[in-house]
Amino acid sequence: MNTDAVPSLADVFASRPERFRMLERGMRLAGWDSHTLILEIGCGRADGGAHLAEKLGARVIAVDVDSVSFSQARRRHSLLCANHSLCLLSADAHALPFMPACFDGVFSEAAFSPLSHKKTALQQYYAALKPGGRLLINDFCVQSQKDKDACEALAHIPCFSGVNTMERYRLLCERAGFTMLHAAEDYGEMIRLALCLSKAYGIKIQDIGPYLSGYYHTGASRCKGADAGCRERFHEQAHLSYCQMLFVKE
Repeated sequence: MNTDAVPSLADVFASRPERFRMLERGMRLAGWDSHTLILEIGCGRADGGAHLAEKLGARVIAVDVDSVSFSQARRRHSLLCANHSLCLLSADAHALPFMPACFDGVFSEAAFSPLSHKKTALQQYYAALKPGGRLLINDFCVQSQKDKDACEALAHIPCFSGVNTMERYRLLCERAGFTMLHAAEDYGEMIRLALCLSKAYGIKIQDIGPYLSGYYHTGASRCKGADAGCRERFHEQAHLSYCQMLFVKE
């Protein structure tokens, strides 16, 4: 494979079909509109926040700790940033620099599970939301604690580190003071991601786990040293899926 022509994982995720399918469903469930002030946590290139700003006419503040992603976000969404529909801010989810009760909505896409201190982050989300504000989480999940234990073998992969069950996510959010309004597993999102990666990199779907493992171990867009054991652990034991969960601050 010619690695010079291989797109980055960020580029592949950004270009996948129906990328905002779950986000649009979530915004409808949350009741967000043009009057909503929304905070995106772990925004990366801020494509999700930009989509809500364009789709709803809402104002979105997008935060992340990755300066490289921020420079890309500014280039990609310069017009939205210029008219203040989208504001980019370097900030840590565990220590948000906002006054209490100033946001109508908070959301994250595949950015909650990797957080090292979810309890602290959720306390920050709760404080930032107005009473009645909604928290929307779209993220990877596993079906059981046993599956989570199997995932530890690939914990170095950023998007899978810290992944847990929907039940665990619910308990964490409720302990922070939130009330759950909606929760649904969406395995179709995992299928879409797998097909997209398979097409982009010319690999079999069953080899995606080892491929990602090699990618993050070596920094190269190829799987080096992936073995059958790695493939088995990832696909047969770690039953990864995707979920959408909506909570309210009452």
